Amino acid sequence: LAGWLLQLGAAVVLVKGGMAAQGAAWAVVVAAIGQLLIARWMSGVAMFGRERAAFSALWQESKLIGAAQVALRICQTMDLPAVKYFLGLPAAAGLYAGAQNIGFAGLMLFQPVNPIVQQSLSRSRLEENPAEAGLVARTYLRVALIYGGVLAALSVFSDGIASFLLGAKFQEAGPVLAILLVAVAFRIQAHAGRTLLAAAGEKASILWPLLVLIVAGLSAYALVIPQAGIVGAAAVTVALPLATARLAARDGLRLLGVPYPWATFGRVLLAMAITAGASLWIRTLGFHVLIELSLATALYGILLIVLREIRPTQRHLGLVLARLPVPRRRNG
Repeated sequence: LAGWLLQLGAAVVLVKGGMAAQGAAWAVVVAAIGQLLIARWMSGVAMFGRERAAFSALWQESKLIGAAQVALRICQTMDLPAVKYFLGLPAAAGLYAGAQNIGFAGLMLFQPVNPIVQQSLSRSRLEENPAEAGLVARTYLRVALIYGGVLAALSVFSDGIASFLLGAKFQEAGPVLAILLVAVAFRIQAHAGRTLLAAAGEKASILWPLLVLIVAGLSAYALVIPQAGIVGAAAVTVALPLATARLAARDGLRLLGVPYPWATFGRVLLAMAITAGASLWIRTLGFHVLIELSLATALYGILLIVLREIRPTQRHLGLVLARLPVPRRRNG
């Protein structure tokens, strides 16, 4: 959070100071340095010291996790280079990059949860508490499904989102953004599965399907992009995270011995479909896109409560009521 605030403040100062796009880029550097210093201070790890670790030992412990993360990152980011290479139109690549950045912003809102869940799962497994580990894993997957569902439902407003965040010239990227928001929903499931795998213990056999997907994805981009342009590229981009999500979730749940929350999947799918249908009507009312997004998100949450996927307990309601300004009764 401190890094985000520092980046926003630095961007405002540097851009308004006349540095334009370079100022925005330097704001990212400033935020990264600030996060590094804060992390060092909070962790108590010295910036400089004499302790050393053999590279061979580090490689032995992290090679599977590192290789899988690199393969997953390639799967998630090779779409824009493919558009640039196989289409060769800078304007189209710019539209795609704008839509892609909006999708990445939605993914970034979920990523901070991953290390917390991984730490909790690792501790539960270290303490030989499979019941707690299973509860954390199921809850985590439910949250991932719910968040992915609302992103897919809000893709109806992709034209307005693109225009609001990037400017009117990027309204043409609306159809691409709609598809990429669905891709982000699958990427969230893939990240959730990867987190379960990292906590349960990587297996060498898990890496090979990712490598196969990279080759298959490149081949699909080469065939589809020249024929269907950036919309075709977005369609291939949906297929890749769908496949990685299936692989990661399947293997992670198998290693943890936890069943997939199919009931949540069904409820989220129904709520998502109803919200998307209602959003088509909300879009015709002419409200600002932020109001439209708020209405659709509120509807999605209400549907999950009605479907009993989200169940506010008496304790939760008590916490809410305790924060409401209730007038006190006078004596007599």
